[in-house]
Parts: sequence; C-alpha cells; structure tokens
Amino acid sequence: GCGLPAPTQVAATNPAAARPRPEAQPVTRATDPSILIPLLSGRWRSSVGDAMAGELAKPQGGFTGDADQRTIHARVEPEPVRVSFVRFQPGTTTHWHSHRGGQVLHVVEGEGRAQNRGEETILLRAGDTLTAAPDQQHWHGAGPETALTHMAVTIGAVTWLEPPP
Repeated sequence: GCGLPAPTQVAATNPAAARPRPEAQPVTRATDPSILIPLLSGRWRSSVGDAMAGELAKPQGGFTGDADQRTIHARVEPEPVRVSFVRFQPGTTTHWHSHRGGQVLHVVEGEGRAQNRGEETILLRAGDTLTAAPDQQHWHGAGPETALTHMAVTIGAVTWLEPPP
C-alpha cells in the first residue's frame, strides 16, 4: 500500500542484494524526484497540482507501529486495485502479507527495508522500485531510525499474516 508484495528488485547499496538473481531486474531510479513530495501534515505537493490530494487515513491491515496512507486511486471491479502513498514512522513495518495480484512499490523518500519470505532483508532508498509476484509473502517498511514513504500499487485481495521477527 499499502502492503507490498515481495520485492524482486533490490537496491545496489545492499552487498547481500548485489548478488545476481535470475528474476531480478535493475532498480529503477526516479529521474525527477521533485515530481512527488509528500507532506503528511497537509496536502500532497506535486508537479501535477491537486492530483495528489487524497484523504489522510490509517492504513488497513497489520503494521508494527504508526503509519499514514493517502489513497489516490481505488477500484473494486474486475479486480481490486489501489494506488496509495504510505508513510511509515521510524521502526514501523508491515506484517508479513501477500497480494493476490502482486504489488509494485516506489520509494519516494527516506530509507527502509523489505524481505520476501525465505530471503535476505534488503535496503530501500528513495528512487528504488520493487515488484512482488502474486501471492508472494513479504513485509516492508521504515528503517529503525528513519521514516519511509512509498507509492504502492496493490492488485487483488491482501492476506495479512504475523509480524516479522
């Protein structure tokens, strides 16, 4: 969201993640970081004006701490799709979860981490884009000392599980 399916792309700054993976694609870096600048105390500023002015709410599902969400698009039929910006306070992550149709996350600001079940935790930084396969169990969120904001494109129903270790 805000949940993110398991990442298949990893940040090159994580030495463990630098090992090649057959399914991995290069991390996509934003070419114009001024396009999206979240301001959780008010409205979203962007180069497209009021298009980012969604209602501020607490995200649904399992989180280990405080997070806020602005949904800018939601559709139920024929398959649930939601596009949201989610801001995780330092130390806050999602619980393990999966998305029936997969998920794409794009980190807008801050640093965080993500993990697919059975794989190593990876570092996330502004400009990183991650994708999760349908039904891949994963978690993601802020680093221990830093906040994180990402845009999430979530497809299908979300299944929430236990908190990460």
